[in-house]
Amino acid sequence: MSQDESPFGAMQGVLPVKQARSRKSRESFMEAGRRLAEQHNWEELTVSRLAEEAGCSVGAFYQRFENKDAFLLALVHDMIAEVRAGLHSLYGGTSAGHLPDALVAQSIANFRRRSGLIRAAVRRGLEEAIYWDPVRAYGREAAEAFLAWMRTSEGGLSTARERQIRFAYQMLLATLVNSLMNRPGPITLESEAFVEELTQAFKALTERPRSL
Repeated sequence: MSQDESPFGAMQGVLPVKQARSRKSRESFMEAGRRLAEQHNWEELTVSRLAEEAGCSVGAFYQRFENKDAFLLALVHDMIAEVRAGLHSLYGGTSAGHLPDALVAQSIANFRRRSGLIRAAVRRGLEEAIYWDPVRAYGREAAEAFLAWMRTSEGGLSTARERQIRFAYQMLLATLVNSLMNRPGPITLESEAFVEELTQAFKALTERPRSL
């Protein structure tokens, strides 16, 4: 293979690799990063610890990533690709009556599974938007997918109805981010009650009032 065909090939700070061995090493770093992001504070995580977890050298890291910030951005884009694939599967394999429940459950599961990485993206994103922009863009994409589904389900949507649904999705994502970052309580992101209450709130906001 003469060039890097992975989605990271043209990403800022991710250096192109041409050989299968180099791609394998890069994936080893990615797997290590996914694990360590959930176990450690990202700001305190060192490149040497990443290399140790990946079973590679520090030099090998810098042959594939410009620095730890570029590596974080690669992990964020990788996460978005994963959740996007899950979203597509959800719409393709869930009955209409269960879709809102499944959508909320999947969103919560994503935040639980990648909580450390999302937390790192939020914190870095406060300094430089590039780290949170992929997550924000995915949120808009996911909202548009739900709107498209609702248009089909209801045979079209008024402007007011679209605004209502967009706000419901905004509420869903904002609640997830707030619960992850600030843990305001009384119900935590990890609890089963969180799934029940957030599902009910989302469905209540997306129900169709007669005036809309």
